Amino acid sequence: MPTFKHTLVLVLLSVCTLSTLQAQENIIMAAYTMGFPSGQLKNYIGENSFRGINFTYRRIVNEHYGIGFDAGWTNFYEKKNRETFEFDNGAVNTAQWRFVHAVPVLASFSYHALKDGSTIRPFAGFGIGGYVVEQEIIIATVDVLEREFRFGIAPELGFTINIPNTSL
Repeated sequence: MPTFKHTLVLVLLSVCTLSTLQAQENIIMAAYTMGFPSGQLKNYIGENSFRGINFTYRRIVNEHYGIGFDAGWTNFYEKKNRETFEFDNGAVNTAQWRFVHAVPVLASFSYHALKDGSTIRPFAGFGIGGYVVEQEIIIATVDVLEREFRFGIAPELGFTINIPNTSL
């Protein structure tokens, strides 16, 4: 079962922002995310995930500070080769399908280093909240699903680029 650290890694691996809208006091982002398993998750599912999305909202409350929320979804999937599973009254030879779904919902806080209007504006922040993590395995016609809620924090570093004479 993945631990908090593994779920945190999944959320932090956003690699490509699809769109960013920045008004005077609001930032809204949607990002395509990828995940790379590590630790116990890598033992369960060794494949990288290219199935993820993250949404962010930030309200800039003054020149340097922002508050908001982050929510997202990441899915890991791997099909294992056929093997024989023995039980008390017989055996079955089948493939396995393994899934892990992670859904973070975090309150977020950020510090923006330079004044609003700067071309490049670095920021640092963190999110705090919860992660719903589902682990699922399908063997033949048997589907086993475990769901749990985990508390977590997520550090954040980045920058925004102000493009002059545009609404972005």
